[in-house]
Amino acid sequence: MFDILNLNPGSFGLDISDRTLKLVQIKEGKQGLNISALNQVSMPSGIIRRGEIKDIEKLSLYIKKIVSKTSKLTSRYVVASLPEEKSFLHAIQMPKMSDIDLKKAVRFEAENYIPFSLDKVYLDSEIITYPKPKGDSVEVLITAMLKKIVDPYIKAIKKAGLIPLAMETESNAAARALIKDGIAEEQVYLIDFGATSTSFSVYYGNCLRFASFIPVSSEDFTLAIAKAIGKDREEAEVLKKLHGLKNKGITGKRVAKAIGPCVDELAAEIKKHIEYYESRPKSNGLKERKEKINKLLFYGGGAELNYLSEALSKELKLEIEKANSIINLSKESKNIFSKRKHKPFAFTVAIGLALREFYD
Repeated sequence: MFDILNLNPGSFGLDISDRTLKLVQIKEGKQGLNISALNQVSMPSGIIRRGEIKDIEKLSLYIKKIVSKTSKLTSRYVVASLPEEKSFLHAIQMPKMSDIDLKKAVRFEAENYIPFSLDKVYLDSEIITYPKPKGDSVEVLITAMLKKIVDPYIKAIKKAGLIPLAMETESNAAARALIKDGIAEEQVYLIDFGATSTSFSVYYGNCLRFASFIPVSSEDFTLAIAKAIGKDREEAEVLKKLHGLKNKGITGKRVAKAIGPCVDELAAEIKKHIEYYESRPKSNGLKERKEKINKLLFYGGGAELNYLSEALSKELKLEIEKANSIINLSKESKNIFSKRKHKPFAFTVAIGLALREFYD
């Protein structure tokens, strides 16, 4: 979505979040697609706040930093992420017509679904090709984001001396990384549990069908520990990663007790979003599918918290598994993460961004 240049000179993925930058470049080898460059840098709070860039200059400096410190990076062309909480996504049905006429018609129809004036947003659309709807209609996925949110990202990337090829939402990129060959024959829930935000999305066929924002994050867990135990944020973060929900030992029990209400809140929010999605009228491609989804893929930096997925699974009565973020890459890519001591699912969005040139 949001293509900026109509060429493909080779690119890398740059996941831009409130607190971190993650970079991945992928190249094709004899054994398949391999990660050729990988890096991550942390940023201080305040540069980006809830997806909105507050300091373009500082962000550009950190982008320069991650690029200069990434060995084997061979491109200045970047596909970057956009914040999920600032995007709008909706699947609509349209009569069958030529591609040119459909593009024009979608723009007019989008005004009925997007809660913003069209002159204030970037609008993208994609024909849903799998499964094929019955009758004389087609399904179209429309995605929109305010220009005032997108433009600062483009400016920061250009200030860093890079060339933006495309921008896309975190969920869209993540799905490309997590869904084998880009096709899901059954609907799949996706949860990105990040440091400052959480997103919920549903993928089916060859694209996302729904995406929304959940106002609970891994940072909330950290602050709850800091308040309950009387530690500063940095110490609380260490305790969170060390103990999680193990509930063993004096400190471990205090940590588990402190974050218990946060786990309950996260589970309640996920349940609310699931119920809302399942209550919506189904499109042609889905209305005959009555079965409920019983599987959820869990990813993002916060997903590695000890016993969190087990606690959520019990609360939601769903099978929850940590996503395989390198399912579309060669086995060699796993070794690269092991050497760097990084968790692949923390780089899910960056991997999906880097995969764009091979799938689109």
